[in-house]
Amino acid sequence: MKSTNEVEKQLARKADAYLLQKAKEMIAIRKEIEQFLDIDPSFIDYIKDYRGYRQASQDDKRNYVGYNDQSTTQNKLRDELVENFKERLVKKYTADLLAKLDSF
Repeated sequence: MKSTNEVEKQLARKADAYLLQKAKEMIAIRKEIEQFLDIDPSFIDYIKDYRGYRQASQDDKRNYVGYNDQSTTQNKLRDELVENFKERLVKKYTADLLAKLDSF
């Protein structure tokens, strides 16, 4: 029987894999749109300060935009997903696992 710590690490790795896959899917959607529009940008624009971007005049909006290559953007998306969802995802996986164990 594996220790609780080992199981928790496995569930955390499962959450990491899930969130990485979702980040890859987000990049794939972007690539699909780029192909549809027949464009091939070198860098991906992203809003780095949404509140400032929203409040800025149309001329100043570019001051709140950053640029990354696709790999860096994918990592940024993954990091944001991990920051926002990993802890809750591991809790959900744990609850699902415990429910399965209780059914035995």
